[in-house]
Amino acid sequence: MLAGLFGISTAHATTIVMDDANFNRLFNTDQGGSGDSISTHTLVVGTKANGAGQDHHAGIAFQMTVASAADLLVADFANFSISRTGGQGTPIYNVDVYANRVSSASTFMNSDFENGTKLMDDFLTPSDGIGNYSLDATGQANLLSYLQNNWVEDDYVFITLKANTDPTFIMGEDANANYNFGGAVGAWSAGALDAQLVITVPEPSSTALLGLGGLAFMLRRKRS
Repeated sequence: MLAGLFGISTAHATTIVMDDANFNRLFNTDQGGSGDSISTHTLVVGTKANGAGQDHHAGIAFQMTVASAADLLVADFANFSISRTGGQGTPIYNVDVYANRVSSASTFMNSDFENGTKLMDDFLTPSDGIGNYSLDATGQANLLSYLQNNWVEDDYVFITLKANTDPTFIMGEDANANYNFGGAVGAWSAGALDAQLVITVPEPSSTALLGLGGLAFMLRRKRS
């Protein structure tokens, strides 16, 4: 009723864009299904022929800024996007997206290789080419729910790209079969990727503010 009387609407919205604050390649050096080491390189998901072969996941940290827990409660959209820039060999597995954890520091841990909350299955498949990729509608809803439940202003949220094979399965041992992610060639050495988190928060329009002001005036007159 008040919305009808005072023209309250949510036609306007604030878009919060978070660029990557840190990123790492997560190494599983013995193909045992758990993280063994971390190194800042090209973000690779898959296998590389290093010694007996290694499995890799990609980790990206975003700083949660320019919002608040209250903002997130009314947010209606969240998305993660990143570009596939190349790869090696012929991957036979899909890539899934996870939200791993929230922390006050952007430092990665070996355990980021294997844990997390899955946001989306099949973010990338072997038939997908080079280009920019985003979460589907289910993934966007899962990400928004995760952020609403875990948002801490100025802390970091960790997103990982992981091959969807069983972690105990040796993927392409001693072979290069992987996807590369990130910005243009050399972007990782410059300390920047093209990965982004985007959140949309509705806000009252000017007519809504006028309506609320009128309501306050009426209440003040009634009290007097």
